[in-house]
Amino acid sequence: MKTEIFKIPELQDKENAFVLARVLQPMKGVSQVSASLAQQRLTVLFDSTIISSAELREAMSGAGFNAAPAPAGGCCGGCCG
Repeated sequence: MKTEIFKIPELQDKENAFVLARVLQPMKGVSQVSASLAQQRLTVLFDSTIISSAELREAMSGAGFNAAPAPAGGCCGGCCG
């Protein structure tokens, strides 16, 4: 299993989090979807032998969301990204 964190600027309310979960959760290989509204980040646990990060981003894009891999680092993302 792989965990991928995406930065999604449109992730500002529970409705958008629900839409993203509804888009991704039924996809084969996706195990878990969780959102952080404060950080505008979506964490997805998935089987990378079944589905890729690119396919996840494509699905989010198709639903109207601009998803990009979240920057790696030690901070919480609140002030620097």
